[in-house]
Order: sequence, then structure tokens, then C-alpha cells
Amino acid sequence: VAFMYTATTNLIAAAVREDKDDEEKGSAKLLRPKTTTTLVTALKLALLVGTIFGAILGASGKILLALLIGNDALDPAVFHAALRYVRIRSLGMPAAVVIGTAQSACLGMQDVRSPLYVLVAAAAVNFAGDVLLVPRAGSAFGGAAGAAWATVASQYAALLFFARWLTTDAAPSDDATDASRNDATRRKMNPLFWKKRRNDPNGVRYVAMFASGINSLLGKKRRNDRREVHNVDMSASSMNSDENSNRQAADVVNVTQGIMELTGTSKAGRSRRKEFSQFLTSSKLSRGVRLSVNDRSDDKLMPMNIVDEKGNNKTVRPVTKTDETRCQSPPTKSRPKQQPATRGFLSNSRLTVGSYLSPSTLNKAKAKEFLPFVVPVTTTSVGRISGYIAMSHVASSTLGTHDMAGHQIVFSIFCCLTPFVDALSQVAQSFVPAVFESKERSRERARALRETVMNFRKVGLGFGAVLVTLVACIPLISRYFTTDPIVLERVNGAIPGVGLFMLVNGLMCAGEGTLLGQKDLKFLQNMYAIFFFTVPAYMLRLKYRALSGVQAVGIGTMWAAFSTYNLIRTSIWHLRLALLQRRTDRGAVAVDGDHVNNVNEDTVNR
Repeated sequence: VAFMYTATTNLIAAAVREDKDDEEKGSAKLLRPKTTTTLVTALKLALLVGTIFGAILGASGKILLALLIGNDALDPAVFHAALRYVRIRSLGMPAAVVIGTAQSACLGMQDVRSPLYVLVAAAAVNFAGDVLLVPRAGSAFGGAAGAAWATVASQYAALLFFARWLTTDAAPSDDATDASRNDATRRKMNPLFWKKRRNDPNGVRYVAMFASGINSLLGKKRRNDRREVHNVDMSASSMNSDENSNRQAADVVNVTQGIMELTGTSKAGRSRRKEFSQFLTSSKLSRGVRLSVNDRSDDKLMPMNIVDEKGNNKTVRPVTKTDETRCQSPPTKSRPKQQPATRGFLSNSRLTVGSYLSPSTLNKAKAKEFLPFVVPVTTTSVGRISGYIAMSHVASSTLGTHDMAGHQIVFSIFCCLTPFVDALSQVAQSFVPAVFESKERSRERARALRETVMNFRKVGLGFGAVLVTLVACIPLISRYFTTDPIVLERVNGAIPGVGLFMLVNGLMCAGEGTLLGQKDLKFLQNMYAIFFFTVPAYMLRLKYRALSGVQAVGIGTMWAAFSTYNLIRTSIWHLRLALLQRRTDRGAVAVDGDHVNNVNEDTVNR
């Protein structure tokens, strides 16, 4: 089912790029319509594909286990426990494919937080299920079967979490709620403040804000002129109703007296004049001025003449944006955290449970875009997995007890380290299409593609160096797995091969993801078809030589062969990328040459 993940990441990344171009051109009537259609189609296909593969896995589990084990030496009780585990896990295949596709879509939209939140919650469900079910004594819901049921439950929980996440908008934060409340209050109190900014050349908003400040200043109550009066309710509904007699008490002031004190030199108005001076130099007024005049420069803010409390004329310059930036204290509240790009992405898509489960609502034209990925990516996945299957087959059918125990320790540590670089492939598939799918075949595109590939190579090398350092710590880590000195010796013998594998594994994942991002699917299909036969053939040759007594085969021999395979694969990927880059450069030069010729022809015709 890996083709679903690869196709989703590539197609979503390309759709995001197309929607962005349409938005810049102004031709998009809806918010990211192509991305929405691609995402809905991918999720519907994922459910269909997961159901089909789950049925196949459940029906053929016995045959697949027999092929993997390779001989009849396994205890029947262990075989039946493994078969029961496989069949239970097959029930979770639909949910597994859907959540994998949703995760790939998030990466295609360059959203890494959403899968993290959902999968952490699903891991908590899995852990709770393991605690409850694994200790049970029954074979149907305890032991290995209990672990399988816990995993299936966590997969369907993750499916519900993703459905909730994609179809529900985030609740507004406290800051956003307060801002909305303040906006609504200001609209109600002062409609002139909310007139269009661009169409306000005469400074209507500035006048309105200034008047609002004066009104609040003059409306400040004085102890000596406060009196209680009845104010008639001016709403239209109360004027036309029979309740016009209902009056409310409010505090008012003598406005004329306030103006005289504000503009005169009397001692009684000293406090008013001081507050007015502070208002003119306040940051609140300067922000209102900037909002009203937009792009006006600071030198266009005219100074004002006022009379201070001593009766002297004083020139006051309103605080400018530069002054405020220089003097204001840092804000006490941080900005509201930006929500992930996929949160509530399908909230307006009219997607319901019935339409999601109905195959008739599938967009067949969009579904056909997934077909080119089926055979190449499936071949790639099978060719990649064939090496691990062949190595496991040789280990289970050839190695002795100590080698088998050492291989189990090494392989467990190996599986813990590889996810660090496996994500590079999907990250490359989310970034490279945005550059590769550009419609302009120019030198800028070629340079951007070259820099992107080089950046992924640097990251791959960096991760490889980190992983080699961790592999060097295996002798210390393995002591927590066993105390048998013979097993520890076998583990140490595999370290050179594991270290070589990890050294180039980052480059391998970066190169493979970049090739997938450039949709070089045919090449990958052909190469992995070759690996599908050559790698298992070499591993089976090791098995034959070991069983015939020609060669002593241990885990060191197997990991040395496996690391050589990874080194060859990495070299081929990056040689192919260099070839594709040369083609891109030549195409960009040819396009630029055609453009120059067209310009010269136009000049001659003129």
C-alpha cells in the first residue's frame, strides 16, 4: 500500500503549488479547491485499498507465514499464535492505510505537527490497550492476540482523531476572542472607525478617533459638576413601543464648562489640560493615525499647539511609528499560536460519513492520477522489503542459537535507528514537487532544484554521521539486552556492517525521495525489480553455502552483504540525480536561447 502514501504526498504537494499560483493570479474561486479535491479522493481511495489489502492479508496469512519461516522446525503453538496475530492485524488494515494517507497529505502540505498530535494520542490508546489485554490468560484476547487487538484499536482511534482534526475548525484562542470582542465593541461604539482604510483620503478615521478621545476626555466626571438626570432611550424599538416612559439614570457633565476649562487658563481646568496633553502624545492616538493614513510618512504628522497648565503655549508633535517602536515596552502577551495548516481543512468541503463511505461519490478523474504510482511504487516497496525478508529467512533457517539471538538484538536496534532517516524520503517528496512542477523551465528553476537536492544531501550526510555515532554505542546498549558473552561477541561482529549501512542510509533516503519528488518512477521501478531478484539470490546463496559447510555464515556476514547493497543503491540514486540535473540545466539553457531568439525577431520586425 506504499503507493498510496507516495502518490498522496506528491499529488498534494503539486496541488498546493497549483492552488497557490491560482490564488496569486486571482483565478481561484474557492480556497484551495485542487488540494481539497485531491485530499478527499486520497482518503476515499485509502479506505478502499485498505479494505482490499486487509481481506487479502487475512486470507493468505498462513501461506505468507510459511514462506517467511522457510522450514517446519517452528513449534505449532508459536505458528498458530503468529497466524492469529496476523489475522487480527488485518482487521486494522483499512484504518492503517487511511491514517498513513492522511499523514502523507499533511506532509504534502508541509504540516508536521498534525500527524504528531494524532499519532501521540493513538500511541496512548495502544499503550492502554497493551496494559489491559496483554496480561490476560485467554488466547483470543491475551498475549500476542491482546497486543494485536490493542494496535487495531489504536489505529481506529487514530482514524477518528484524524477525521475530527480535518473536519473541525480550531477553537479561537483567548487572545483572538478578546480581540473579536473588542472589535465588536468598537464597531458598536464608533462606526466611523471601521470605514474602509484605502478609501479614506480625507482622514475621516483620524477625525473620528480624535473626536472619540475628546469625547471621552470631556465626558470624564468631575466631583463638583456631577449630577443625576434621566436619559431617554434613543433606540428605534423603544421609541415606537409603549415603554417610552422607561428612562434610565446616567451621569452627564456640563460639556460647555469642560470645553472652557480645556481651552482656557483657569486653575480648575489644569487637570483636564494635562490629560489632553498626555492624550495627544499617547501611543493609542499614534496607532489610530497610522491606521488611517496608511502609507503616509512620519513627517506628514503636523504638530499641534496647546496651552499647558501654566498658561504657556506649547507645541506637541504626535508620537510617530519610529518613536513608538523605540520607546514602547515589549508586549506582555505573546502572539496567538498559529494553527497547523490541516486543522479544519475539510470543514467546508461538505464531506459526510455517508459520502465518504459511498464508492459512487469517488472522483474518478482525480483517482486516475494515482494510477501511475501503483506499479512503480509497489515494485519499489516489494524490492526494498525483499532484502529484509531474505535476510530474516537466512537468519531463521541458517544461524545457530547465539547468532540468532545476536541478530535479534542488532535488528531491534536497527529498527529503532532507521526511522530517523526514513522521514527524509517523505520530506523530500513534499518539497521537491513545488520546485519540479514549476511551469517555467528557466535557469532559476534549475538552480532552485540543484540547491534543493544539495540541501537534502547535506541533511542526509548529517543524519548518517549521527547514526554512525549511535551505532558505535551498540556494545554498551547491547548489555541491557543480554549478559551472555557469546551473544555479545556476535553482536559486536555485526557492528561494522550496520555502521556502513547507517552511514549512507541518510543519503539513500534523500536520493530516493528526491527521485520520487521528480516522478522518476520508471527508473525506480526498473532498479528495484533488479534488486528484487539479485539481493534475495545472494542471500539464498549464503544460506546454501552455510548449510553445505562451504562457508561459515554469521550475522556479521549477513550485515556486510546488506550494507554493500545499500551502498550500491545510494550510489545509483545520486548518479541518476546528477544525470537528471544535467538534463534540467540543458533544458533551461535551450528555453533561454529560444526566448532570446524571439526577442531578437521581435526587434527586427519592429
